[in-house]
Amino acid sequence: MLGIATEQACLIVELAAAVRDKPAGSGRRRKMAMFFLVLQPRAKAWEHEADVLVIRARESAHRSGRAAFTCDLVERADDVADELEDAAFHMTLLNGDSWQESAWLEPLKSLSALVHAGGSITCVRW
Repeated sequence: MLGIATEQACLIVELAAAVRDKPAGSGRRRKMAMFFLVLQPRAKAWEHEADVLVIRARESAHRSGRAAFTCDLVERADDVADELEDAAFHMTLLNGDSWQESAWLEPLKSLSALVHAGGSITCVRW
């Protein structure tokens, strides 16, 4: 069960990194277009994998009454994956010029960086 939770944490780290690491610099408009082309399908796939892990956790908890806490943790962490996938989708709705004027960009990057840092510790230890 801890393997499932760790696997999910690693998926969340990938989602957070994808949201955090938008392209910058010269040729930004083209980089942004490519970024958005790749971001949403990846985020959707990672979030789907996280959903599959929730199902596995529930099945494992059903077989063993001692796994209830970890199953609950996996279910709650899935909400983070869902929200990051939603953020990735909403990012695709902006054009390159909107990024500079977005009041939510810095808080989103900060939050994604925190999720990435916290989850990375779990992935490295595993």
